[in-house]
Amino acid sequence: MSLDRAFYIARREYVENIRTKGFWFGILMLPIMLLIIAIVPIIINSTKAPKSYTVIDQSGWLHESIQKEIDHRDFIHYLSEPIDSTFHTPFDDLRRLVNNEDAQSLSTITANLFSSPLAVNADFDALQIPTTTKQQIIKNRDAARQWWHSLSRQEKSKLSARISTNHFLLSRHKDLTPSALNKAIQANELFAYFKIEADPLRSSSPVLYVSNNLTDTELKSWLQQFATDVVRKARLKDKNVDPTIASWINEPLIFRGIQIDAEGHEESVNSDDVIRQWLPVVFVYLLWISILISSQMLLTNTIEEKSNKLIEVLLSSVSPLVLMAGKIAGIAATGLTIILFWGAMLLMMLGVLPQVLGASLPPLGEIILSDPWFLGSFIVYFILGHFIIEFIRSPQPCKTVTCSPAT
Repeated sequence: MSLDRAFYIARREYVENIRTKGFWFGILMLPIMLLIIAIVPIIINSTKAPKSYTVIDQSGWLHESIQKEIDHRDFIHYLSEPIDSTFHTPFDDLRRLVNNEDAQSLSTITANLFSSPLAVNADFDALQIPTTTKQQIIKNRDAARQWWHSLSRQEKSKLSARISTNHFLLSRHKDLTPSALNKAIQANELFAYFKIEADPLRSSSPVLYVSNNLTDTELKSWLQQFATDVVRKARLKDKNVDPTIASWINEPLIFRGIQIDAEGHEESVNSDDVIRQWLPVVFVYLLWISILISSQMLLTNTIEEKSNKLIEVLLSSVSPLVLMAGKIAGIAATGLTIILFWGAMLLMMLGVLPQVLGASLPPLGEIILSDPWFLGSFIVYFILGHFIIEFIRSPQPCKTVTCSPAT
């Protein structure tokens, strides 16, 4: 029967494709490349030395204020992020108390930890946290600041990968003249230095950034962010503008997405819903690349069989339609094998990457398996796409005597 012959041709086509070393080498290249792209930058960033810099501060106050803001931000990372379980700190109890607070509350708490004992902060007093927690924060002000400043760069790196000293290191140079710092840059002792004008509040002169590597703007952008925040707050204070009012004016208008469930009720949009929205885009890309690769396989195999006269032997037993249907079905099965292999590799990578990156990733596998429409529609479109594209691209059966099928 024609279906039996088409099945035999499809099975032969499939086995001949997957048994070659080139097939497995080809499908392994994509996940390996993706893994390299994801892991190598992280390894490079973790092993490279931090960029050293120094500051010529002619204002006498701006750099000191910037450094306080940097300490505040770094201490927030220490309070909010998990650290090495073997590394114990004097403030582990405090971390457990404030670990579940939001970013704004942690910022207010950290500002009070690094403020003087006589400082009064209305935002801190208004925090909705237990009184015992507030008392412990006030009690640990001096000790926290002294402990933090006594830590070495290596010790801080164990607290959080996002702490600034892992990436940027302030270098204390005795000679802060531009000529001496230029020589330090030339000798690779210094990555860059900044020169702050005497009156950054009223002056429109830019802060000079001197470096031999101006294409790497990471350090400049990082310090510019802190300097801008500090100068903005100082200008508001200089003009007697209430910081609360200024913050309210600059506060963006937030748009919150709401969707309607199957019963007509409103529900919030979470990260899983966003993933479901973009998953079809990933599937379309996989369809495109798999059909492209499989079409090339079909074309290559057909040319090879035509060259070695094998196709004439096959056409002596089956019709051209049965032959092409079997070959297309075999190629489709090969393409589906590629997709399934890539899917398995992706799920394995999603299981390994959180341990390497130290961060949680969305449960992509659970999202895909929880909705049968994802896999079901993908398989249907995959089969239809293969048959449509392959039949369009397939050459018309020749009608010469030598290649006409036997009746």
